[in-house]
Amino acid sequence: MSKSRAQINARNRSAGKRWEADSLSGFREAGLDAERPRTTGTLDEGDLVVRHNGAMHVFELKNTKTWSYSIILDYIRQAKVEAENFGKRRNRETRYAALLKVHGKGFHDGLVVMPVSEYLKLLKGDEG
Repeated sequence: MSKSRAQINARNRSAGKRWEADSLSGFREAGLDAERPRTTGTLDEGDLVVRHNGAMHVFELKNTKTWSYSIILDYIRQAKVEAENFGKRRNRETRYAALLKVHGKGFHDGLVVMPVSEYLKLLKGDEG
């Protein structure tokens, strides 16, 4: 028997929520200050925020089995917009990245995807 679209959507939402919870726990177990922002919709502030060395890192979390170049670019675009929303509400500069779950693997095997410009800010230790 095939599953309905509603059952598939519910399963996907559940997997996404598990990835968010696992990621929150993973960052906290690493000794980092992490939280899940509450805002959603057009003023979404990301799925996860990590504070480190004075900087605010906003992550867009994705748990999908397959990715394409254009989809990953869209995830990064979403992360940037949500980091801007987060920063505007707090008058803070933010960093951003997409955090992708690797199918069948845990938090530590996930992928952080960001533009080189964001990575260079991390290397230089710029505070947000």
